[in-house]
Amino acid sequence: MTLSPINLFQCLLAVQALLFGVFLLSAGHRNRSHHFLAGFLLTLALHMGLNASTEVGLLPTLPDFGVALGFLYGPWIYLYTRHLAFEDAARLRHFWKHGIPGSLVLLGEVTPLVLPVQILAGAVTASLAAYLVLAIKVTSRFEAVLQQTRATGHHLRLRWLRHLIQGLLAIGCLDLAHSIALASAQSWSPYFYSGLTLALLILVNYMIFMGLQQPHLFAGISAKEAAQAATPQDKPSPHAEQRCDELRQAMKSIESAFEKENLDRDPGLTLERLSKAVDIAPRKVSEAINSIGGQSFSDYVNARRINAACRMLQQSDHDRKTILEILYEVGFNTKSNFYAAFKRKVGVTPIQFRRSAQKSRITQE
Repeated sequence: MTLSPINLFQCLLAVQALLFGVFLLSAGHRNRSHHFLAGFLLTLALHMGLNASTEVGLLPTLPDFGVALGFLYGPWIYLYTRHLAFEDAARLRHFWKHGIPGSLVLLGEVTPLVLPVQILAGAVTASLAAYLVLAIKVTSRFEAVLQQTRATGHHLRLRWLRHLIQGLLAIGCLDLAHSIALASAQSWSPYFYSGLTLALLILVNYMIFMGLQQPHLFAGISAKEAAQAATPQDKPSPHAEQRCDELRQAMKSIESAFEKENLDRDPGLTLERLSKAVDIAPRKVSEAINSIGGQSFSDYVNARRINAACRMLQQSDHDRKTILEILYEVGFNTKSNFYAAFKRKVGVTPIQFRRSAQKSRITQE
């Protein structure tokens, strides 16, 4: 038995997906939306484990079983997105119906109707695409709820869902390319399969990374809870009030440290460095910025840097400075990151902003 590099990646992917899936199932969060994500990961672990086992000859080839598992990926992600956003568990009690297509594929093993594996692979890709479109619609509704209620502290979860869906869309494109290559018997089909496996491995590691960086991400605060959070409660508990006061005080300390020490001008600023500067635990710093500031740590720091850049671009004292000099001075270390963050926050490029400010000064004079 010889393991190729791609088989090793498959085994690594199976183990990581299995461990993270089990962790999500065992985590004692009140919202069970992460159980659907665990279902996705455990399905992926089983799929990759079977693929590796069959390719090295430990198990007989079971193409229909692999295709049946492929039909589950889309439903798992859609149900996860819908439950995380709106927590409509009552409507999801019949979620087993989404597994019917995969069950029909397995029935093909015992019935005269047998479809070519290429057609089934294309059907899996189409199914994933359809469910991802539904998931995108859910995130759009979620964003609308957040805007209407003006709830803060939940945009990180919305951004996480979008990144997850975007990653799966890219993986779906690779899967489509692999299906086309497989159907046309092209020699480069294995390359697409290798890319697909590596992309899935990257996605799972990204999930693990986000879980470590933002532990509260999988706590499952829904849009329903967000709306309730935006509505004044009749009798907030003393503990909740005390916690809010602590976070507000922590946020004041954070803002004071930024103002006095210009921490945002440090391109190497991390959550740990900020934590040491304000003498507050990193987790509490992150929670304060997310809950009170309504942003992630990186977005909060970048917003301060963009505001500083805008002030410099508006002042005639800095007209002789180049955009590159300004971006370095406010704390960015790459031109591409600065331009992307500036355009996203301000709506125009730094050059356009400076020209508009100069014209405004001339008009006033």
